[in-house]
Amino acid sequence: MPKASDQLIEYAEKKAKYHIELAESHIKSREPEIAKRLLLSAAEWYRKAGLDDKATEVEERAKSL
Repeated sequence: MPKASDQLIEYAEKKAKYHIELAESHIKSREPEIAKRLLLSAAEWYRKAGLDDKATEVEERAKSL
């Protein structure tokens, strides 16, 4: 049985990926401000999962919008 901390990490990573998918949809719809907020939220979820490299990557992408 997985530990609670493992489940939290998995959940946080899934949330981050979901926010990125939503952001990509808003980029296609020409809504960069919403996309930027979603990307920054994804970065926060990646940090909660302990994936700082991915978080930094997503933050850089948000800055480019």
